[in-house]
Amino acid sequence: MRTLHRHILQGILVCLASVHVVFTEPDLLPPPENVFIHSTNLIHILHWKPLPKSWGNVTYSVQSQGEYERVYKNHTWNDIYQCQSISEHQCNVTYDVAANVLYAFRVRSEQEVQRTSVWAEMEKLFNRMTSILIPPNITLQAHGRNTLTLNIEDLGESFQYFVYFWEKEKENPVVNMKLSRKVTSTSFDQLVGGREYCVSVVALAIPISKNSSRSDLACVKVQALEHKGLIIGLLSAFMFVLVPLALAVRRVIRVLRDSCCPQVDIPDVLNGPYTGRGMASNFYVGQEKCESLNTVELHDLITS
Repeated sequence: MRTLHRHILQGILVCLASVHVVFTEPDLLPPPENVFIHSTNLIHILHWKPLPKSWGNVTYSVQSQGEYERVYKNHTWNDIYQCQSISEHQCNVTYDVAANVLYAFRVRSEQEVQRTSVWAEMEKLFNRMTSILIPPNITLQAHGRNTLTLNIEDLGESFQYFVYFWEKEKENPVVNMKLSRKVTSTSFDQLVGGREYCVSVVALAIPISKNSSRSDLACVKVQALEHKGLIIGLLSAFMFVLVPLALAVRRVIRVLRDSCCPQVDIPDVLNGPYTGRGMASNFYVGQEKCESLNTVELHDLITS
């Protein structure tokens, strides 16, 4: 009988001890669920399902582990600085993925100082080589009468752009251009008025050496020069070129005429009743020869 009482007493003590342990340990929060990464154009966003609102004010912290930590640092984890005790349900881990190797990420729930959950890890390791590449948006605008300007959506410093430009009715030849890094615009000039031109762009993700698909086409028709505009242009050319040239020729003629045959009055001595009219006659004959010579030289000047 005493032995039975002793066993019962020991069982009660064990139960009390276990109850004491349970209530003295801090209560654990449920961990986040469905941890995954969505990566587009080398922007990596870690997502997870948060705890229900009934849990009150809950925050989250994120850690990462690269290949170096797994192989050389005994599976240690690194805190992601910008994602510690945050209330959001996502974290931008782009700058924590620095190489084309496998990365692991994990998240835990936190409340107050000592109340946390266990870590919830991603099911699969992440490699940025799997990032989905989406081609950029582009716009093509007319600039002046025979120039088009292309503007490309900026996808970030990790991208470079290949441009394909052609006349719509003639798909060949296609002008291929590789823009310099960080350049997102270019122009096409000396185009033919009245014709339509098209352009598309491919984005190169430099860190992973992968191309996006081609962007949507952008086509613009270059403005044609109308007949009215052509007439105005010719008249303007006439006013600004031919008129000054005609005035210059007229001035040259006047200078030559005044130099060879100056306009002078006949002296009175040649008009007297008793003077030799032969001298006056010779004067007029010489003047006619000079004018004839001037006319021939002027004709040669104009026709030359």
